[in-house]
Amino acid sequence: MWLRRNRFFAAHDFVWAVSFAGERIMGNKIRWGFAQFMLVPIFFSAWPAAGRADVGEVTEELYCLALNVYYEARSEPVEGKFAVAAVTLNRVRSPRFPSSICAVVWQRGQFSWTHDGRPDNPYEIEAWQEALWVATVAYEFDHPSNVGNATYYHAVYTQPAWAGSLQKVARVGRHVFYE
Repeated sequence: MWLRRNRFFAAHDFVWAVSFAGERIMGNKIRWGFAQFMLVPIFFSAWPAAGRADVGEVTEELYCLALNVYYEARSEPVEGKFAVAAVTLNRVRSPRFPSSICAVVWQRGQFSWTHDGRPDNPYEIEAWQEALWVATVAYEFDHPSNVGNATYYHAVYTQPAWAGSLQKVARVGRHVFYE
């Protein structure tokens, strides 16, 4: 069992997910609050070409990507989760956005869940496992996405002012994607 910066303890097929009330990850800075622990079984057998993955290799960047997939697309089909991961990674590659995943995710006003005042602790175990899997596949294996170079998206039930000035490239699940 070991501790990494990313707040994961690993032993066999289980992960102690350590979350901190009120934590915010901004770049490499983490503000710590009260610790909460939960034992989360992680099933890595479905990960392509990996068999079992080393949980200790979960980086802060991968953790931020998984959180964004979890909160932005938790109820979406897998294709929708990959589309959200693709937009996050496309922003990292774009000169118009910060150059790290965590900086993109926590950029003010970009993703509503990051500044809603609620704790950012995943609470649905299966959805969190899937978000970790999607984030890993998208990040490590450069999973192809059907949203191309999209850097923006919104839910179908909203019509943000910026949507008219961008080119619509896809609709996946309940999100519309733009570049």
